[in-house]
Amino acid sequence: MVVAIQINEADGTFSVIPETFAVSECHGQEVIWVASDPNYNFTVTFGDAKHESQSLHERSPFDKAEFSNAHAHSGFVRGDVYPYSYYTYTVTVKHKTEKNREKRAVVVDPGGYVDP
Repeated sequence: MVVAIQINEADGTFSVIPETFAVSECHGQEVIWVASDPNYNFTVTFGDAKHESQSLHERSPFDKAEFSNAHAHSGFVRGDVYPYSYYTYTVTVKHKTEKNREKRAVVVDPGGYVDP
């Protein structure tokens, strides 16, 4: 499944489409995050920053909890994930050539489900 990070250069906002993904372990599905504008880097981080003590199992349905332009494929769902579990993540978007120009998802609260 492809999750698009849509960047609106005119007003500096972005959104994630679809806001909620669904992947299936038994069908061998994975998520691929893609930025709509190649001039931006993105980072996808699973879990709640307020709960730093969360284990990887609690934060992400995948073997990793962080993805980016360089590592945009989630890989398959871990085998020990409960069906219909919901996971939230944060998307950070940053212009490649302007180091101080960083944008974070504030309103957008994307997440995903694991289907059996």
